[in-house]
Amino acid sequence: MIKTILFDVDGTIIDTEYVMTHSLQKTLREELEKEIPIKELHYILGIPGREAIKKFVNTEEEEETLLSKWDENVLLLADNAQVFPHIEETLQTLHVKEIQLGLVTSKTKEEMKNEFDRFNLNQYFDIQITASDTKLHKPFPAPIQKAIDELGIKKEETIYIGDSLYDMQSAKACGVTFGLAKWGAKNIESFQNVDIIIDSPQEILDLLEK
Repeated sequence: MIKTILFDVDGTIIDTEYVMTHSLQKTLREELEKEIPIKELHYILGIPGREAIKKFVNTEEEEETLLSKWDENVLLLADNAQVFPHIEETLQTLHVKEIQLGLVTSKTKEEMKNEFDRFNLNQYFDIQITASDTKLHKPFPAPIQKAIDELGIKKEETIYIGDSLYDMQSAKACGVTFGLAKWGAKNIESFQNVDIIIDSPQEILDLLEK
């Protein structure tokens, strides 16, 4: 029986695809004079920003500069991000049913403050694990394991819901059931051995009956 649900953020709770890809495209154009098609930037979805830009920098100084400019452009486009349909009502129902909820994201604490807090969803979550909280990030199990340890919960009573291969790999490495958020996932056919495919946020409620 599921008693705890852990969620990824980008592509699962919040639709940030436009914001993240277009802000990076803008940053690369302005800082490096590179014009990268949006479809070639989809790889960044679901991974930490530092990892996303490594292919474009040679030094730590260049990395910090590019990250800073990217953050600025994310904020400029932030109004284009939105909560996926039916997510908040699902969170409300889960909260009423006293299901423990948590966030495990590749965003840093600062990014969560700037990009997530504006949606006023924090009230539903008992814990928030960000890229600032662990040395190793998804696809390693460390972030999910940290949430489990801090909440004092059982893995067999927990599910992690996300939209990326890194999300799935992290959950499986941690020994936790993985639910694929089909509403935000790309290239569904690339996900092999998925535990559960969830077509819509409302279907999360059905998991409580299993």
